[in-house]
Amino acid sequence: MLVFPFGFNSNQDNPNFSTTLYTGNGGTQSIVTRKNNAAGSLTWIKQRTGGASHRLFDTVRGATKYLQSNDTLGEATDATTLSAFNSTGFSLGANTTVNANSEDYVAWTFLEAAGFFDIVSYTGNNSARTIAHNLNAPVGCIIVKTLGTAV
Repeated sequence: MLVFPFGFNSNQDNPNFSTTLYTGNGGTQSIVTRKNNAAGSLTWIKQRTGGASHRLFDTVRGATKYLQSNDTLGEATDATTLSAFNSTGFSLGANTTVNANSEDYVAWTFLEAAGFFDIVSYTGNNSARTIAHNLNAPVGCIIVKTLGTAV
């Protein structure tokens, strides 16, 4: 679950958010976001010059695990997609969804921060309940995606 507060501001001046454009090389490469992705981050990648699916990676589940926001599948694992989070951005493998040769991509990076963004993992129980978060602010947006099954 991704949690944003009311008044979410995603402009480039935000120290906890970045938009990075890059071109795939079909091999491995490091993408510099100028953000420390190594602790508490989500990276959302979308191909701009083709129809490849959205891929969402976060530090809570680990670099090689991803979700696709535009389909009904649960979590998938692939070490050839985003292979590592690091202190200046992230590293990619040769997967063509995130790094096809000569294709253009956009990566949105969100860093966990009180009052801005949080990543929460929980197990559903088919009952109404409160899910804790670390925003320290009223929640303005929640994005929920199942990990284990297609829905």
